[in-house]
Amino acid sequence: MKWLRNDHLLLVLLVSTGALAVVGIIGRVPENLRLNTWDGLLGPFSYVACYASFRYLYKRVFRREPTYNRGAWYDWHEGRSQDWCDVAVHVLPLMIALAVPVLLTTFLG
Repeated sequence: MKWLRNDHLLLVLLVSTGALAVVGIIGRVPENLRLNTWDGLLGPFSYVACYASFRYLYKRVFRREPTYNRGAWYDWHEGRSQDWCDVAVHVLPLMIALAVPVLLTTFLG
């Protein structure tokens, strides 16, 4: 996940997943009562948007990049231990991205 530290790449991912989200909104069939497969296209956009915003807030508060090594509580590349904010930057966007399509289908039908 070290490549997600690149701001230009995050911008490209945000635009491309935003295009997927627009396709998902346009192709949505509200008459389908089951989980609409088109709603799943909003998941990648919500992940990238949440990750970019959480990373930006982390950098503003702590004045450093969040760690990208989620395998251990100590990051050998940066020489520091990870805290719960490092975990939140990586885990919360994933949980939000999984919940957005389900909530969208539940609320919009």
